[in-house]
Amino acid sequence: MGASNSSESEIQQSSGAERLSCVDPHFRSLMGKLERLAPAAQRIFSLGKLYFVQGDRDTENDKNEFQALFPSLDRGDSTESKFESGFELFHPLKKSTPPLQHGQTFMQWKAGHDFQYANLTCSQRRRVIYIQPIDDFPDFVKNFRFEWNFQSRTMSVDLFEMLQGFAQIFFSGMDVCLLPKIEMAEIGWDVASRYHQVTGQKQYLVSDFYPHLRRILPPDGACILGLIWTDLFPENFNFVLGEASVKHLAGIFCFGRFPPSSSNAQDLTKITGSIVWKLIKVISHETCHLFGLDHCTFFRCAMNESNSVPEAVDQPLFLCPVCLRKLHQHCGFDVVERYQDLLKFLKDIQVQLPCDSVDSAVKWLENCLKFLNS
Repeated sequence: MGASNSSESEIQQSSGAERLSCVDPHFRSLMGKLERLAPAAQRIFSLGKLYFVQGDRDTENDKNEFQALFPSLDRGDSTESKFESGFELFHPLKKSTPPLQHGQTFMQWKAGHDFQYANLTCSQRRRVIYIQPIDDFPDFVKNFRFEWNFQSRTMSVDLFEMLQGFAQIFFSGMDVCLLPKIEMAEIGWDVASRYHQVTGQKQYLVSDFYPHLRRILPPDGACILGLIWTDLFPENFNFVLGEASVKHLAGIFCFGRFPPSSSNAQDLTKITGSIVWKLIKVISHETCHLFGLDHCTFFRCAMNESNSVPEAVDQPLFLCPVCLRKLHQHCGFDVVERYQDLLKFLKDIQVQLPCDSVDSAVKWLENCLKFLNS
């Protein structure tokens, strides 16, 4: 399930990445071997070297250190040139000592990933992500329509199809299938529930869904993601947007309607950009967990751990070089095509459902593509 190799001409053109990966054994452990990947993949993954830049990213010393790590890139000081060089795309977190002690490097992830799939033959490989709506949804959710410009044609899709389309792009190389809605009462699912002590809203215990979802996962399923209107809670906590269980190849997420600390929360009456942002954030984060990615401790990243709903919403939508390297190995996508498709998708969202978070994501993608094409 690895990424496809590039042609010999691409390998010859990208010998700089081979030199880069050989410079530092810490970098090789963090990012793996890059020399046989396509040039665009090498270019984005080489930015993993930014993790080894010391101190505050805004200092002149950091700029000089960055230029020393990437001597072939633009040495200008303008904002545009910094994006073209990749300096502003990813922001390292505080490093541990030694620097790779407390995080899941690519090589660590790959060892577990290869072991997990070692006994699967080609015919048994699971290549489909299933999305399973659960129980009823309000009429405004069922009646929602999104005009999606996809492959030179416009499609009018509902909310669940929109989420399916996003997952198909984010996890390019996998197939994504939307299953018919199920009713828990009709199929006999036993899921614990309670009423939140502040909001008074019903909540389901998130972990009770995993064995039920695992039982309905089709044989070709890489994982299954349940989507439910009712809020969720984990053991010993008051609220969660979503969670996943690698053991069960299953995740479950909700709309995240109510800030648990709010005593006057109002129910949703329409789909907004902020709601879509929450949903695509939790889908991408939890599915990455199901592909073996741990919480990221190297960069600001979609895989950072969060301890509150606002913290989760404020985190990036996009994976850092380390986590993207893992997902690329698993899915085998073309880096540039994936970013281009994500940009088109998010621009459609921004036109129809304006949201500051989506707008920031669009600008990040434009700068990232500028870097890859510069």
